[in-house]
Parts: sequence; structure tokens; C-alpha cells
Amino acid sequence: MAARAGRAGLRGRRGGSVGLVAWLTADPRRRERAEADLRRYYGADLNRLDVRQAAALFKSLPPDAASHTPDGAWPVSIELLAQVAEILHALYRSHLGANGVPQRDIPPPLRVPRPGDAAPTRRPARSPEEVRAVIEHAWGPSHG
Repeated sequence: MAARAGRAGLRGRRGGSVGLVAWLTADPRRRERAEADLRRYYGADLNRLDVRQAAALFKSLPPDAASHTPDGAWPVSIELLAQVAEILHALYRSHLGANGVPQRDIPPPLRVPRPGDAAPTRRPARSPEEVRAVIEHAWGPSHG
């Protein structure tokens, strides 16, 4: 047992039951994410599990579990999807430029807003006509 005393557990902290309880009680939001993960992945209620059972389930949570992400951050899979959207949009812009579309008609680069980004400064459209004008400017007049 002495060899285990110095072993690091969750995120570099002391492991085992004591480490799990300390990790869960350190932040109420962390406990909420942990409860949500256990329900989502195992259909389990954290309040009905003993510490040993909870620890076993936490050890096998997938990397995208909310318990593994910092406050407000996206899981890795969602971040990768946002990057794919941005890359595809960059390829679309390149395609437009390579096919002679004037620079002024090429849309600006896409940046998918991430959690923690500042709120956009654009004002919302005020009428359906305004929305239609924006769409027609970007895509051309509708044919329907």
C-alpha cells in the first residue's frame, strides 16, 4: 500500500476514492458534468452509486465526456467538426477565386465561434426582405 500513497489519480491529484470525492466536490459544475456523463453513457445515477462503482465508471468514460473537458470547452469531436467546416469553406473560397470570381464577391473566411469567444458584433436582420437581400447578395437571385 505504501507504493500507492504517492500515486497521482484524476488530473494529477491523489487517486482512489478520496481523490474522486475531492475532485467531484471541488466544483459544483464539475459534479453536474459528471452526473450528466454517467447518465449519458451508462444510464447510471451518481447519487445511487458507491464511490468504488463511480470510480470504475469514470475510468472508462470516453475522451469526449464532459468530465474530460475544461469549463465551457467543446469536446474534441465538436472542435474537429468546426475545423473541418472552416477548412471546407477555405477550399470553397479557393475554388471561387480559381474560377475567376472577383475578390469582392468571395465571402470572408469562415470562423466558427468557439465557447468563450466574444459575442458577434453583427446586428440581427430586422425584416424578411433584409434577410432575402443578404442571401441574394451572397448566392445570387433566387429562381423560385
